Amino acid sequence: MPATSATVAAATGLISPTGLRELAAAHAVREAALVHDADAGGWVMVVRTGLTERVLRMRDAARPRLFATTQSAVAMAHRLGLPRLVVDVASAPVLPELRRRYGARA
Repeated sequence: MPATSATVAAATGLISPTGLRELAAAHAVREAALVHDADAGGWVMVVRTGLTERVLRMRDAARPRLFATTQSAVAMAHRLGLPRLVVDVASAPVLPELRRRYGARA
């Protein structure tokens, strides 16, 4: 992709978990990426199928599914049958504990 916050804004729509699971089973997902959306305050999953990019939506709502942690997104990717999930670290905030541990390198 590589995915960015602009990718989230440019995505053509939302996709349901059921729809994404079906596409993953058919090997129609070209790439799935986890992007931090600072405006929403969490991580969103952006998937590319063909030339279309969509954001995973909540199962019962017409809004993007926000993940509080990358681990919760990885667990969802496993449940959906996605073989790979790319994490866009350029969009991620630097956590204070990493800053303390690694100094300026974080």
